[in-house]
Amino acid sequence: MFNFSQESSNWQGNISVGCCGNFVHSQAPRCLVIHLKRTQWLPGAPHKLHMLVSFNDTLDLKPYMYSHVMRHALAPLPVEGCNLSYSLSAVLEHVGGAHSGHYITYRKTKQSHWVYTSDTSVFPVQRDTVMSSEAYMLFYEMIK
Repeated sequence: MFNFSQESSNWQGNISVGCCGNFVHSQAPRCLVIHLKRTQWLPGAPHKLHMLVSFNDTLDLKPYMYSHVMRHALAPLPVEGCNLSYSLSAVLEHVGGAHSGHYITYRKTKQSHWVYTSDTSVFPVQRDTVMSSEAYMLFYEMIK
Protein backbone atom coordinates (compact mmCIF):
# COMPACT_ATOMS: atom_id res chain seq x y z
CA MET A 1 0.00 0.00 0.00
CA PHE A 2 1.27 3.45 -0.90
CA ASN A 3 0.38 6.10 1.66
CA PHE A 4 1.05 9.76 1.43
CA SER A 5 0.07 12.88 3.29
CA GLN A 6 1.17 16.46 3.32
CA GLU A 7 0.26 19.54 5.28
CA SER A 8 0.99 22.84 3.60
CA SER A 9 -0.39 26.32 3.13
CA ASN A 10 -1.93 27.98 0.10
CA TRP A 11 -0.45 30.80 -1.94
CA GLN A 12 -1.52 33.38 0.65
CA GLY A 13 0.16 31.35 3.39
CA ASN A 14 -2.76 31.51 5.78
CA ILE A 15 -4.87 28.45 5.08
CA SER A 16 -3.74 24.93 5.86
CA VAL A 17 -4.23 22.45 3.03
CA GLY A 18 -4.03 18.76 3.79
CA CYS A 19 -3.91 15.93 1.31
CA CYS A 20 -3.70 12.21 1.77
CA GLY A 21 -4.44 9.00 -0.04
CA ASN A 22 -3.33 5.48 -0.69
CA PHE A 23 -3.33 2.82 -3.33
CA VAL A 24 -2.57 -0.85 -3.55
CA HIS A 25 -1.87 -2.68 -6.82
CA SER A 26 -1.53 -6.32 -7.76
CA GLN A 27 -0.54 -5.64 -11.38
CA ALA A 28 1.75 -2.90 -12.59
CA PRO A 29 0.56 -0.66 -15.43
CA ARG A 30 2.85 0.12 -18.38
CA CYS A 31 2.01 3.80 -18.04
CA LEU A 32 1.35 5.43 -14.67
CA VAL A 33 -0.42 8.80 -14.51
CA ILE A 34 -0.53 10.75 -11.27
CA HIS A 35 -3.03 13.60 -11.05
CA LEU A 36 -2.25 16.27 -8.48
CA LYS A 37 -5.18 18.21 -7.07
CA ARG A 38 -4.46 21.90 -7.54
CA THR A 39 -7.87 23.37 -6.66
CA GLN A 40 -9.21 24.20 -3.24
CA TRP A 41 -12.77 25.32 -2.62
CA LEU A 42 -12.98 28.24 -0.23
CA PRO A 43 -16.30 29.88 0.65
CA GLY A 44 -17.98 30.65 -2.65
CA ALA A 45 -15.15 30.08 -5.10
CA PRO A 46 -12.35 27.77 -6.20
CA HIS A 47 -8.72 28.80 -5.68
CA LYS A 48 -5.70 27.35 -7.44
CA LEU A 49 -2.95 25.94 -5.21
CA HIS A 50 0.50 27.10 -6.33
CA MET A 51 2.60 25.12 -3.84
CA LEU A 52 5.64 23.26 -5.12
CA VAL A 53 5.19 19.49 -5.15
CA SER A 54 8.40 17.49 -5.31
CA PHE A 55 8.49 14.50 -7.64
CA ASN A 56 11.19 12.12 -8.82
CA ASP A 57 12.64 11.20 -12.22
CA THR A 58 12.08 7.54 -11.38
CA LEU A 59 9.67 5.48 -9.30
CA ASP A 60 9.95 1.94 -8.01
CA LEU A 61 6.57 0.29 -7.37
CA LYS A 62 7.95 -2.86 -5.72
CA PRO A 63 7.10 -1.67 -2.19
CA TYR A 64 3.52 -0.94 -3.28
CA MET A 65 2.61 -4.28 -4.85
CA TYR A 66 0.84 -7.17 -3.18
CA SER A 67 0.18 -10.80 -3.93
CA HIS A 68 -3.29 -12.14 -4.83
CA VAL A 69 -2.69 -14.93 -2.31
CA MET A 70 -1.97 -12.45 0.46
CA ARG A 71 -4.66 -9.96 -0.61
CA HIS A 72 -6.19 -9.58 2.82
CA ALA A 73 -2.88 -9.29 4.63
CA LEU A 74 -1.53 -6.78 2.09
CA ALA A 75 1.80 -8.54 2.24
CA PRO A 76 4.49 -7.28 -0.13
CA LEU A 77 4.66 -9.20 -3.38
CA PRO A 78 7.83 -11.24 -3.87
CA VAL A 79 9.00 -9.36 -6.94
CA GLU A 80 12.54 -10.62 -7.40
CA GLY A 81 13.41 -10.43 -11.08
CA CYS A 82 10.36 -8.28 -11.89
CA ASN A 83 10.89 -4.83 -13.32
CA LEU A 84 8.62 -2.36 -11.57
CA SER A 85 10.67 0.76 -12.22
CA TYR A 86 9.25 3.81 -13.97
CA SER A 87 10.81 6.82 -15.64
CA LEU A 88 9.18 10.25 -15.78
CA SER A 89 8.22 10.87 -19.41
CA ALA A 90 6.01 13.99 -19.28
CA VAL A 91 4.70 16.67 -16.96
CA LEU A 92 1.49 18.59 -17.60
CA GLU A 93 1.29 22.06 -16.06
CA HIS A 94 -1.63 24.48 -15.89
CA VAL A 95 -0.58 28.10 -16.24
CA GLY A 96 -3.17 30.53 -14.90
CA GLY A 97 -5.76 30.68 -12.15
CA ALA A 98 -8.72 28.60 -11.04
CA HIS A 99 -11.07 30.16 -13.61
CA SER A 100 -8.89 30.31 -16.71
CA GLY A 101 -5.49 29.41 -18.03
CA HIS A 102 -3.57 27.27 -20.44
CA TYR A 103 -2.03 23.80 -20.32
CA ILE A 104 1.58 23.21 -21.32
CA THR A 105 3.55 19.99 -21.42
CA TYR A 106 7.15 19.12 -20.74
CA ARG A 107 8.06 15.95 -22.63
CA LYS A 108 11.20 13.84 -22.49
CA THR A 109 12.57 12.92 -25.92
CA LYS A 110 14.01 9.53 -26.88
CA GLN A 111 17.45 11.09 -26.30
CA SER A 112 16.38 11.97 -22.70
CA HIS A 113 16.27 15.71 -23.37
CA TRP A 114 13.32 17.74 -22.13
CA VAL A 115 11.19 19.93 -24.42
CA TYR A 116 8.46 22.46 -23.67
CA THR A 117 5.35 22.09 -25.84
CA SER A 118 2.41 24.48 -26.07
CA ASP A 119 0.15 24.67 -29.12
CA THR A 120 2.64 25.57 -31.89
CA SER A 121 5.69 26.19 -29.66
CA VAL A 122 8.29 23.51 -29.03
CA PHE A 123 11.70 24.28 -27.60
CA PRO A 124 14.30 22.62 -25.36
CA VAL A 125 14.33 23.23 -21.59
CA GLN A 126 16.56 22.17 -18.74
CA ARG A 127 15.58 19.35 -16.38
CA ASP A 128 15.49 21.86 -13.48
CA THR A 129 12.72 23.77 -15.24
CA VAL A 130 10.63 20.60 -15.43
CA MET A 131 11.28 19.55 -11.84
CA SER A 132 10.36 23.01 -10.48
CA SER A 133 7.14 23.32 -12.50
CA GLU A 134 3.72 23.48 -10.85
CA ALA A 135 2.90 19.96 -12.02
CA TYR A 136 -0.76 19.09 -12.58
CA MET A 137 -0.24 15.59 -13.97
CA LEU A 138 2.84 13.35 -13.99
CA PHE A 139 3.29 10.66 -16.65
CA TYR A 140 5.61 7.74 -15.92
CA GLU A 141 6.51 4.91 -18.31
CA MET A 142 7.69 1.49 -17.21
CA ILE A 143 11.42 1.03 -17.82
CA LYS A 144 11.94 -1.92 -20.17
